Amino acid sequence: MRLQISFRPASPEPKIVSATVEYEGLWAAHGDEIVARLEAHTGLQFAERELRAQIREGPSRSHPLQLRASYDPETKLGTLIHELAHRLIIDAAPPAARRLESHAVICLFLFDVWTDLFGESFAQRQVEIESQRRPLYAEAWRTAHGMDRTARSARLRAVLGAPPDHR
Repeated sequence: MRLQISFRPASPEPKIVSATVEYEGLWAAHGDEIVARLEAHTGLQFAERELRAQIREGPSRSHPLQLRASYDPETKLGTLIHELAHRLIIDAAPPAARRLESHAVICLFLFDVWTDLFGESFAQRQVEIESQRRPLYAEAWRTAHGMDRTARSARLRAVLGAPPDHR
């Protein structure tokens, strides 16, 4: 595996421990492909090879990596990828890209990563869930969805200072 994540429960509470086991299973099943898709879509590589993720009941975060226990399995997977997208941009992008609002940047590739991994209906459900969390997320998704995949990729490459993608 290119990136290893050790998942740790924040408490011995059964629902937290159970959620930790669920995250471990999702990562074992999809981790390599998640990393490959995130890196391929951005042209970046994860700076770290080992991460620790704390599973708790609270908002998910990328730094430190903390994941909400009570999400359904699909949202756990979408959120894990979302938080890893933050880490990739914050840790590996050029300094100018790191200063931009990170949701405006990750929404340029996150939908396409989700779609490539689990299909467009999965990706659309995650956008709907995220858009309900905060107005900032909803606005970032509206902006990203105003572009097609090619335009999002071109915009991302411009933000990252990367050469145009000629796939």
